[in-house]
Amino acid sequence: MNERRILGIDPGFGRLGYAVILAKGNDLDLLVCDAVMTPKTLAMLLLEQRGVSIAEYTPSEVKLAVTGYGAARKEQIGYMVRHLLHLPAVPRPDDAADAAAIAICHAHILRPNMAKALK
Repeated sequence: MNERRILGIDPGFGRLGYAVILAKGNDLDLLVCDAVMTPKTLAMLLLEQRGVSIAEYTPSEVKLAVTGYGAARKEQIGYMVRHLLHLPAVPRPDDAADAAAIAICHAHILRPNMAKALK
């Protein structure tokens, strides 16, 4: 089974949320999830310098990929993040939960049939 580690980043205004998930087939596991006070530009530059591929998604793309509804509310996204990653609670702070949702979105986009459905 193909395993991928996926980094989700939410470049919020005051904080940068990040989450790393492990995608094994259809199973998703959260490895780490938090938020730090770091500007988006610096984080993206450092990742790019290290050869990490970067994908960016609009909020509606993330909502659609995680919940199936492009205008989902924050509570709905949090519920699905908790459910898909088998967590006892929604990650905190909100930026970390958003980063986990972005990583889940990317995991779903990597699936051939899902990419077509989300476009």
